[in-house]
Amino acid sequence: MTLTRLALSNPVAAVVAVLLVLLFGTIALVELPVQMIPSVVIPRITIETPWRAAAPEDFGDRESQLFETRVDVHAGSWIVGESVRLDVPTAKPKQALAVPRDALILRSEGAFVYRVGVDQTAERVPVTTGAGDGDLIEVEGDLAADDTIVVRGGERLLEGQPVMVTEG
Repeated sequence: MTLTRLALSNPVAAVVAVLLVLLFGTIALVELPVQMIPSVVIPRITIETPWRAAAPEDFGDRESQLFETRVDVHAGSWIVGESVRLDVPTAKPKQALAVPRDALILRSEGAFVYRVGVDQTAERVPVTTGAGDGDLIEVEGDLAADDTIVVRGGERLLEGQPVMVTEG
């Protein structure tokens, strides 16, 4: 017996089956967590090149901007042919003040962060952004390393508005 004949001979059972499919589908859609982008950790290596006078085009492919490198690593920690992200420094390391990217407020008049003042109010501090690394971004401005800055909710703050510092 085909599905059509079964549905025509038992219309109540067909309607109940359709309603159950819709009900369970809705429950699955609402209740089950869906992760669109899986959490993937890409191995990362930082290498300092000892070639002081060598330009990238001397040992790389200018068109693809790729070059081959060989690195000695601990046995068992890497798989042969595994893809890695390689960071090659282009300048000497420097001390920089970095804040979480979520603390940075970008507006048409420029970038700024909110610092929590001694009187527990929000102080707007204009900053100039620099290099970024993961969740952190370098900033230059009237900030010190021990300043408390607002990381979440800064988009809705106003200068002088009272704030409450919470851990988290």
